[in-house]
Amino acid sequence: TNFGANWSGVSYATGQFYHIAATNHFPYRVCGSQQDNNGSCGPSRSDDIFDISRWYYPGGGEAGTIVVDPNQPDVTYATSAGFTRYDKAVGKFRSMTPWWEPNSLPKDAKHRWNWTVPMAMSPHDPSVLYVGSNMVWRSRDRGVTWATISPDLTRHDPKTIVVPGGPITVENSGHETYATIFSIAESPVVKGLIWVGSDDGKVHLSRDGGARWADVTPPFPEFTRVSTIEASPHDAGTAYLAGNRNMLDDYAPYLYRTADYGKTWAKIIEGIPADEFTRVIREDPARRGLLYAGTERGVWVSFDDGARWQSLRRNLPMVPVHDLVVKDGDLAIATHGRAFWIMDDIAPLRQMAATITAKPAHLFDPADTYRVFWSATGLIEPMHVGDNAPTGAGIYYWLKDKNQEVAIDILDANGAVINSFTSRQDSSAAVDSLATEAKKRARNDSLRTAGITDSATLAAAFVEPPTDLAPNKLSPPSRLTNTPGLNVFRWNFSYRDGLAVTDSSRPLQRLPGPTAVPGAYSARLTAAGIIDTKRFTLKGDPRVPASSAAYQARFDQSVATARVARDVVKLVNSLGTLRADVAERLKNSSGNNGVKAALSALTDTVKAATQRLARPHTPDDPDQEADPFATFTLDEIQGFSFGDINAAPEAGERRGVVEATARATQAMQAIRRGVGGSLAMANSALKAANLPLLRFLESP
Repeated sequence: TNFGANWSGVSYATGQFYHIAATNHFPYRVCGSQQDNNGSCGPSRSDDIFDISRWYYPGGGEAGTIVVDPNQPDVTYATSAGFTRYDKAVGKFRSMTPWWEPNSLPKDAKHRWNWTVPMAMSPHDPSVLYVGSNMVWRSRDRGVTWATISPDLTRHDPKTIVVPGGPITVENSGHETYATIFSIAESPVVKGLIWVGSDDGKVHLSRDGGARWADVTPPFPEFTRVSTIEASPHDAGTAYLAGNRNMLDDYAPYLYRTADYGKTWAKIIEGIPADEFTRVIREDPARRGLLYAGTERGVWVSFDDGARWQSLRRNLPMVPVHDLVVKDGDLAIATHGRAFWIMDDIAPLRQMAATITAKPAHLFDPADTYRVFWSATGLIEPMHVGDNAPTGAGIYYWLKDKNQEVAIDILDANGAVINSFTSRQDSSAAVDSLATEAKKRARNDSLRTAGITDSATLAAAFVEPPTDLAPNKLSPPSRLTNTPGLNVFRWNFSYRDGLAVTDSSRPLQRLPGPTAVPGAYSARLTAAGIIDTKRFTLKGDPRVPASSAAYQARFDQSVATARVARDVVKLVNSLGTLRADVAERLKNSSGNNGVKAALSALTDTVKAATQRLARPHTPDDPDQEADPFATFTLDEIQGFSFGDINAAPEAGERRGVVEATARATQAMQAIRRGVGGSLAMANSALKAANLPLLRFLESP
């Protein structure tokens, strides 16, 4: 970007996709044809491997269209240089070419085919396919046989049906043919109601399965390419159209809506820049009049049937968007230069209204969520790994004003609170924040002394210098944002955390709460004097045949092991407190050898007990232990706390829990006896020296 002065590696996907289709797998896959490459299908998210090794070839070439059988998601149909049907389950292709004729000039060909041949599947019958040349073809048997069901539906102006290029070099690939059908859509509401648009500016409609056709072209300029026709999923007479004329040096957006089967059209471009031409428009299948548009520079949304558009770019790069699909509550897009992108969870878009944004606070209805932990890696280290969908139930809320205190409670089906979150900073984080601010002030004082006074340098956040020592501190609890506008918190399916290890000689940690079982839950928002509660369903992973009893058995085991782990942590913390008390007494016992010996013996006993219960904190290398075969009671118990496993505990695991629980109980009993005896001897020495006695109280 600066004439070669600097260079950077390409660490992001650069695919140029013409269209996008989504399968009915779980998780769904996205498919499309890619310029200078081939057709591609791959996962929308993953809890396994999430790099190019999980993508496969569904048919087609570098252009064209891919459609997917909703009942057999492994079956894909593709157009490009040829027409194919591919069944990934058996790894076999089948040709399904509608027509063959000798190579000829465009003006002499009976059928003219576009570079990106359109294909559509009937939303009423997946065995019915449509493709477009300059006529519409239909197959009723999944592409085995074809028949035309229309006359030439293009403008077919003779001066446009020529060999392109010249006068020096002509287009020699044979694919740049004009006066072709560019988009096909059958109404999801009424079978046989088919919309067709051409690349030379014609729109036709058949209401009887192709027996008769009516010219319903909108009042746009001649030769406007009809890039997309969207048949409304809510009303048979409603359709939307995205056109463009950029190849005619006209970069204006062309979006239209009809509500009377194409008799009249309304132009709907308010809010989109005058030089941002359009390629695609879609209507949300769940909310009538919620529209999405793809332009040469991004994505737009309209909440009022196209009357007004707003940018939906957020973190999307400025990139041409060629196609959109709404799938399983997400908005997935095909870009021409940055591959596929997905906006996860459009639930708040489907609910957004002026009445909501006028309220001080509002809780949106959470979308039902699958209990899946989306976390994946690459199969081979250098391969690019996709950005995964966030894990957890999305809790979206709207705040009108800034700096409001916000609280969210998660409730089970009986209304009991199982976890709570707040926008308040917890006490340890507040202390850290104050300490960081003090260090920042000290740094700035030094900078000013050195003559550095520019505001940007002084305003920069203070960053702790790098160190090889691993920090030992409790992670702050999840904190709610409270910025004006839309906020989101993702509940990770867990009950509230348990007791925290506070003995700094051990790794500081909170005992994690058990993972919630699939079922009914509620989110409760408290903000700006408003209390709002909304229900949602946590669903099990549909790939796993787990019963409710299996989920509950896993949950019950997690609760049982958490109870034992809590007892261990209570004892660890109490031993830490006692060890600190003894250390303080030792500082003042230099003149009494009897007391010193007794306290030293108690210290050794406490250290040995703690070492048996929990692994030590090793700041120089937290992954290494002096004894790699050492066993720690807390580790043994927590090894059975896998509440996210979608299966009941196996017999061997259940036996392990019984044995580990017995070992933990025996260890704690032995430690209490040993520490108690050593403490009694220390207190005897302290009493003889008329010194205050030590106390060993287990934390509550």
